[in-house]
Amino acid sequence: MPVMEKDILNINIKYCIMKKLFFLLSFLLLSFSVSFAQTRAYKYLYAVKDDVKISGPISKGNIYYFTFTNNKSMCYLTNKDGVYSGGYGINSYKFVGEKDGVLIYMEQDRTFLADKQDMLYFSSDYKRLNAQWKVFRYDPVNAGCTLVLEYVADPNSVDVPSQLY
Repeated sequence: MPVMEKDILNINIKYCIMKKLFFLLSFLLLSFSVSFAQTRAYKYLYAVKDDVKISGPISKGNIYYFTFTNNKSMCYLTNKDGVYSGGYGINSYKFVGEKDGVLIYMEQDRTFLADKQDMLYFSSDYKRLNAQWKVFRYDPVNAGCTLVLEYVADPNSVDVPSQLY
């Protein structure tokens, strides 16, 4: 085999190895970045307004997904796959502190319509969530109410009544 053909063969082998290595490293990097995000499901239970439990603006049992990133320093209202579709900070929340065991997240809305920030309050184990929307976008009558949600491990499970009538 002439020297030139041998060099071309070596270059092709090196190129194939580099290509495979690039794809492997890309895959590993992508899997590491995904593994640092955690999506949790929360079921809506009821609402509270002026310290009174109300039926609320949302149907009982609705499931909402929040995806936490950067060691839970940020969370986003997402779909069940953790895909965020908001913009300008809408439905994205930054951890701002803790008080009396309650973890506090503030919405990062940067639109001119956001004169008040929405807040999320999680229990320290993230099993309970109180969401305070200052401006309830679809129901102005219930603006300022607190939505009470609870973590559910299996959002596809079916609720069975405790008693049949």
